[in-house]
Amino acid sequence: VTPDLWSAVASTLGMALGGLLLAATAGVLVGIMIGVSPIAMHATRIPLEFLKPIPPIVILPVVVLIWGPTAGMGVFLVFFGCVFAIAMQTSAGVFDTDPVAIATSRSYGMGRAEILRSVILPSALPYIGTALRVAAPTALIVAVVAGLLGGGPGLGQRLLLAQLSGDQTRLFAHVLILGALGLIVAGISEWGER
Repeated sequence: VTPDLWSAVASTLGMALGGLLLAATAGVLVGIMIGVSPIAMHATRIPLEFLKPIPPIVILPVVVLIWGPTAGMGVFLVFFGCVFAIAMQTSAGVFDTDPVAIATSRSYGMGRAEILRSVILPSALPYIGTALRVAAPTALIVAVVAGLLGGGPGLGQRLLLAQLSGDQTRLFAHVLILGALGLIVAGISEWGER
């Protein structure tokens, strides 16, 4: 275990967490805006369903041209890989809020902002939690791929260098470290969902 390894772990986790935080913020905000309007919900369903399964690797060449092999490239790829799923889940949670609860809140004189804060968001939280639980391991995978295929900093780049140099011991050590990180991220995201 060298300082370079910890630096690579920090770079990978930084890209994953940075992209995930941006995706969560944007996805939840967009999801709320879409979910509160039945017209917006139905108008955006097909475009979001189209964009959601597109893997970030598809846009990797364009992103590398724009940002180069940097951490910013990795953050953007993580953002792209997570934001659509989070927005779709959030909008579904907002849209599925019990209309009786909303009508009851209105009858008690609550305003739109208060209904959103006190009724709609708590109702949508399980959907948002599930989206984040699924997106967290995805963020780590995309951050590793950004280094592996895009040349960005982190464990993906170190994994590629170990493979190209034929250093099997270091290659398997990196795979084990990535597996442990994956378990940690999945465990934290599952704990956070509760």
